Amino acid sequence: MRMKRKLLWIVIALLLVSNVVTLLILNSGEKENRRMHGGTTEGNQGNQVAATIGGEEISYEYWLDHLEQSYGRKALKEIINHHVIEQLAQENNITIEQGILDLETSFLFTLEGTLTSTQVEEKKAEWEEMIKHRLSVEELATMDVDVPEAEIQAYYDRYRNQYSFSQHIQISHIIVPDRSTADRVIEELDQGASFSALAREYTIDDETRRDGGYLGYFTASNSFLPSGYFERATALEEHEYSEPFQTGEGIGILYLHRNLPSVELTYDQVRNHIRRILALEQIHPAPNPTDFWNELNVEWIY
Repeated sequence: MRMKRKLLWIVIALLLVSNVVTLLILNSGEKENRRMHGGTTEGNQGNQVAATIGGEEISYEYWLDHLEQSYGRKALKEIINHHVIEQLAQENNITIEQGILDLETSFLFTLEGTLTSTQVEEKKAEWEEMIKHRLSVEELATMDVDVPEAEIQAYYDRYRNQYSFSQHIQISHIIVPDRSTADRVIEELDQGASFSALAREYTIDDETRRDGGYLGYFTASNSFLPSGYFERATALEEHEYSEPFQTGEGIGILYLHRNLPSVELTYDQVRNHIRRILALEQIHPAPNPTDFWNELNVEWIY
């Protein structure tokens, strides 16, 4: 009799647990459906629609949840890393030599295509922030590492060419067969026509027509640059075109996109940068921003 009663209570308990689980699943599914199709949930803006596909709505809350689950941890970690390094750099009076920033951004610009003035400023600010962050991490990690002056000087003597940047010009051109065609191109340019569009229409240079006359970046000593191009281009302001001139192929018109000035860093400007490079060779593994979280008692939701 006792065994039957005990078995009965076990069955009842299992049924109760099963019912609770079923209710939880149904409630979760209903909540997911509301979130997916725009229903509201407490404390959220689920009734706002982020997108509509064939009449089916994707709610604002569903979108945010997806972003948080897919990218939230990584994004928050990057934000924390940035603020940790920024605060510690300020506390330790760490500054990055502007010449180093100019040198690195100049090299990066030579890898870019044509940019507007606004894009140039945005890129420069973005890259300088990135470089400052990276070098500040390295500086924090190597502050207490001693490097003999003789080693720093020897490194500079061996690699000093790395700390110079020759003037670069970024140019496009249009080559036309005669002066009358060149005058027509200049007239259209004066009226605001796009240089690249006119190059595709008028140029007889088959190699650059598809790219709107774009030639790329060059230094004064570059052997691929036609004679006289560098001197004519450096006489222009950025985003300015030249008067027509005679070339070996026809009548040319140049357009100057960028004129990157030369950068020559002295030993004093690069000394600490080299010290940091040599000090890093003594640190394994390489420093990571998360290594410094404990110094600021970082707490986060993950």
